[in-house]
Amino acid sequence: MKKTTLALMTSISLALTSYGASGHSEDKVSLNFHYQVKDKQQEKNGYKVILLSPKISFSKNIPAEYQEKFDAALQSQIKEILQTEGYEIIPTQNENTLNAQEKQAGYLAFRISGHIDILEENQMDYKNNQKSPLQEGMDMSSGILRFDFLEPLSAEVFHTFSIDLSKIHSKEHYIKRVRNHSGGFMTDKVVHTSDTYSYADSIRKILNQVYAESLEKIDKELRFHNVKYYQKDIQALKSKSNK
Repeated sequence: MKKTTLALMTSISLALTSYGASGHSEDKVSLNFHYQVKDKQQEKNGYKVILLSPKISFSKNIPAEYQEKFDAALQSQIKEILQTEGYEIIPTQNENTLNAQEKQAGYLAFRISGHIDILEENQMDYKNNQKSPLQEGMDMSSGILRFDFLEPLSAEVFHTFSIDLSKIHSKEHYIKRVRNHSGGFMTDKVVHTSDTYSYADSIRKILNQVYAESLEKIDKELRFHNVKYYQKDIQALKSKSNK
């Protein structure tokens, strides 16, 4: 037991070792909201797809800047995927901003909603000379993204699929500073080992993984031959709406 405790204290001591005069850990991970579309460019198929702006909520520990970049990249790359499949795109904020002519012209509408959460599991505090601690923890992906195919005139959903973000199993270890009792931050620095990320790096890495795996699923679902499978349902809904 004593040997185990000594080994743990040694690892904590190494983590608290100072590095660099700046007092900040260097970020290792950048946001990478880019997905390489798998399919080749197809000929124009004559169909128009109404692409609605994403309606995704995020947990509070995800910075607003990251949220905006995620939404913008998601919208842009779904547009790229659809254009690669030969569709013409009609972008819009929501169904209510479309006029009757646009609804009539639209072959289908594609809507994205859901919530992205990063759960934090705090494991221990590293004490240092009775000052504020460094907090070690684990970030984990959670939430769900839902993708709906709608017939524009009736706004009825004829197909949907979802991605359970907890099943992506994205987990990242981090160490971060926490405030001391006086409200300030401790002056000690943190050295990250090769498998340990800062708190901000952990958030970015999980978002990158969520984005990449979500786009891979979307890319498969939006292939022309997959969407064409629902052509009879689309035509039936359009005919019903035009009566």
